[in-house]
Amino acid sequence: MSLSKRDNQRRSRRQEKRVARDTGGDCQAGSGSRWAMKSDVRKIDAVRVECKTTRGKGFRVTREMLEKVEREAGGMETPILQLDFENGDGTVSSYGIVRWNDLLMLLEEAGILEDRE
Repeated sequence: MSLSKRDNQRRSRRQEKRVARDTGGDCQAGSGSRWAMKSDVRKIDAVRVECKTTRGKGFRVTREMLEKVEREAGGMETPILQLDFENGDGTVSSYGIVRWNDLLMLLEEAGILEDRE
């Protein structure tokens, strides 16, 4: 295994552990390689998270990525695509992509928006 591939795996594992800690969920052992352990992080009946990380200036998000995590969430969990952009100074800028209606619901629950009903 090349050094850069090993480094990418190490960075990804670190990201997944952080996301699991932040969400109160668990890292999915062998995510992507086992049919029953889909997505990278899961908090049962709450969230399903697919993690991506890059050192580049950008990251291309596809509909396929979003639909994949949404399918894996199965309607019982909030699907999230979590992106880390690693900065040259060692810091990380993290973003989460959620469905629009999920975001509106979260903002309502936080008291930021009034009920839409």
